[in-house]
Amino acid sequence: MADLYSKKAGTFLGGQDLLAILRKAKLLNEINEQLAKYLPPEIMAYCQAANIIDNKLIILTANGSLATQIRLRTPTLLEQFKADPLLKNFKEIQPKVKRETSTRPSRQKPKEKLAPLTPETAQMVYDIAQSISDPKLREILERIAKRTK
Repeated sequence: MADLYSKKAGTFLGGQDLLAILRKAKLLNEINEQLAKYLPPEIMAYCQAANIIDNKLIILTANGSLATQIRLRTPTLLEQFKADPLLKNFKEIQPKVKRETSTRPSRQKPKEKLAPLTPETAQMVYDIAQSISDPKLREILERIAKRTK
């Protein structure tokens, strides 16, 4: 078992596989740097080149609005890419919205307890409840009216 922990990462991935992954990561980083020249900073701040499949550049975006903006700019971008040695081979740009995959609990505010109603307000809510014909809504308002000081 100790031998398992002493092996290098390259033996698990196969030396060539690891090198290919590192080369692709370096290429994507270079593409991101070049892409920043063609996209406005307010868009580029929320986008990144994620993958290359054949002659298609896949760009991850933070939301659908940014994906739409890139989709609308695609013809212009592809035309501009023709003059760039690193980007000239791309024939298609596919923006995708990055899904949130966090396992952390969402940062919702804890539910605050409602302040109790004054007797006058509680009576007013109760009176309104009595005038409503929908039984479910009436029941909800009656429960609210019971929250008095």
